[in-house]
This record gives sequence, structure tokens and C-alpha cells, in this order.
Amino acid sequence: MNLNLRQLLLYQEYDMKLQLCLREEEEHKKLLRSLEEMDSAEKDALEKKRTDCGQKEGELRSLEGTIGAMENRLKNLEGKKKRITTEAQADAIGGEMAELIRGKALVEERYLECLEALEADGVELEEACRCREKHRAERAGRRMESELKRKEILRKVEDLRKKLDQIHGQVGKPWMAAYGSLRGPFVKLPYVVQLDGVICSGCHMHLAANLPKWGENFDDAVRRCEFCNRILYVDDGDSAGEIA
Repeated sequence: MNLNLRQLLLYQEYDMKLQLCLREEEEHKKLLRSLEEMDSAEKDALEKKRTDCGQKEGELRSLEGTIGAMENRLKNLEGKKKRITTEAQADAIGGEMAELIRGKALVEERYLECLEALEADGVELEEACRCREKHRAERAGRRMESELKRKEILRKVEDLRKKLDQIHGQVGKPWMAAYGSLRGPFVKLPYVVQLDGVICSGCHMHLAANLPKWGENFDDAVRRCEFCNRILYVDDGDSAGEIA
């Protein structure tokens, strides 16, 4: 195996490690974004519960004021009733008092409903606050762990890129150009694959028709699979190991 192929295989080995690290780093970024979104969603839900409780408290105060005003009006009407002298006036005041009593009963019923709902919301809010503190602590631990792993991955990425840059200059331009042309959505790593007899180990297609024209000096030039376009090599037992 010629030196270009040996170095290109080493380049590919580091490239595959780099791509794996980048995928892992992206997963940690997604996890961190997800944790932030969960924090935000839980905070918004808690704020909504607080707002709902505040609205119910406001409604209770309004109902208390309405009930108080009705009670004062009833007292005034009772006092006025004692001072009247005609039956017609007594009937009018009696009718107004009966209407007030019915209305007050409805308001008091709504007040009790609102009070019961507020008490239930208060229990839910208290539980939600406890859960949020627990979840925040759990997410903080996961966030710290993920950030530490991400930093470690980024250090590996930097080291791998340095090694790739170093090897890049040691590989002939035609070989690197062929390797680079395979990057994209259509061909996945590895780009340099072994010719296993007459089978491309990348796409597993039969290449027997092309083998005679390539001859014995197979590795002297870039050989590509006619189906997947990957770079082919023949393993002569000298393909492994880093070149100093």
C-alpha cells in the first residue's frame, strides 16, 4: 500500500472520530437547550398559576365588597321600613329587600365557589413550587454534568482537528481532493473502503468488470467504486498504524 493511502486511512480514522465527537457535542447542546426550555415552561406554568390565584383573590375582594354593600342596604331598608306609615311604602320596601336577599344569596354562593377554587389553587401552587425547586435542582445537576462532558468533547475535537491538519499536508492533493469530494449528504463515512475480493465493502456491489483494467498497480492511483464513488484500497497487511 502506498504512503498516500496509508496516510489517507489514518486521516479517515481521525475524521470518523471527529464526526462522532461532533455528534455527541450536538446531543449535549440539544440536551442543554431542552433543559432551558423545561425551566422556562415550568416557570411560565407557575406564573400562570400565580396569576390565576391573584385573579381569584381579586374576585373574592370584589364579592366581599358587593356582599357588604348589600348588607348595608338591607340595614338601611330595615330602618326605613320601621319609619314608614303607609302600606304601599311597606310593600315597596319589602319587595326591594326580597330582591336584595335573593341577589345576596347568589353572590354569597359565587363567593363560596371562588373561595373553594382559590384554596384548591393554593394547594396546587404550593405543590408546583415544591416540584419546581426539586426539578430545578435535578436539571442543574444534569446541566453541570452535560457541560463538563461537552467541554471534554470540545477538547477532543480541537486535538483531532490538529491531527487532521497535520496529516492533511502529508497526503497527495489528488487523494485529498477525492476524499473531500465525497463529503455531503449522499455518501456516509467511511469514504476509503477495502476492496474485498471483487466487492466494494462500502456499498457491497460487485466490481469484477473493472478489476482487469486496473491491473497489479492498484494503489498507484485513486481508484473509485463505480456505484458509490468511494475510494478503494486492497489490504496488503500494511494499512494499520500511525505514521510518525
